[in-house]
Amino acid sequence: MTEVRILTSHLGWILEAFAKESANAVGEQIRFKRIPTRRREFLNPSNWRVHDAPELSPKKVLFLHHETLLRNKQELLGLDARVLLTHFEDDNHISPELLFKLEEISRIVVQNEGMLNLLIRHGIAPSKIRVGYGAVDRAVYHPQKVRASQEFVLVVGDCKPRKNPELISKVILENLNRKFIIHGLHWSKYLSKEVLNSPNLKLINFSKARNPLLMRQARLLLSLSIKEGGPIPVLEALASGTPVLATNTGFCKEVIPSAYGAVIPLNSNPKEVSVIMNSLWKKKDECWSKDLLSDKFTWLELGMLLYGN
Repeated sequence: MTEVRILTSHLGWILEAFAKESANAVGEQIRFKRIPTRRREFLNPSNWRVHDAPELSPKKVLFLHHETLLRNKQELLGLDARVLLTHFEDDNHISPELLFKLEEISRIVVQNEGMLNLLIRHGIAPSKIRVGYGAVDRAVYHPQKVRASQEFVLVVGDCKPRKNPELISKVILENLNRKFIIHGLHWSKYLSKEVLNSPNLKLINFSKARNPLLMRQARLLLSLSIKEGGPIPVLEALASGTPVLATNTGFCKEVIPSAYGAVIPLNSNPKEVSVIMNSLWKKKDECWSKDLLSDKFTWLELGMLLYGN
């Protein structure tokens, strides 16, 4: 009996969902093991527990994220070792240690062409790299069957500095005639009191169950991140028939159709964002019943890249 061992630094992480859903799609048996990423976590034996039983000897291992690979102490010789890379915090400084470990890996799956080209520039063999953008479950994320769009701009995801909360704040204040819904955690830590008290903003704690309906109902998804591998909400919105305005990071330029969205420079200012946002406002009227990804980006496609030959 064989299995794929999934090595991760986080449990309940979006990349864990990548591993689970794509394994289900291709009928692969997987088992998770958490590799602590902080020294104090190494001292806690519970952080080394293996999830799901029984213990088996894997012939294939999949590392979720490069930090997990860097922390690995397991001998990889004789194993089909793979890694899923999303993004680096600094593309100009990839550590020699990581490049050395990537040489031991048999397959590297990245989320966008930019990451592929970056690794090739650092000497990684192109034959080892595959691009797997991510996936969308069409039973969950799909266009409306009956038109019921609402007049709001949607921002999705938990806030951190790379989500560009400063620019999003300015766009909200620049467009007091537009309603904004932010669906995620921690935004109140980054937004000013002026923005938090603005009548055109509603903050909602992230709910996996609520997210599909918001995606279908929104006029537009706004994603202004500074650094991303994806972001996955872009795929979810497009599959739901919702146009997207995003900064040029991750896979946005590769997946957003120009007819129903726009990709803008990272250094765009609030007025520029607002002009393009308003130019896209009526696009929802044309595409509310369409899967704007044309049924592409499935879990089966991703599963073949992560686990297939």
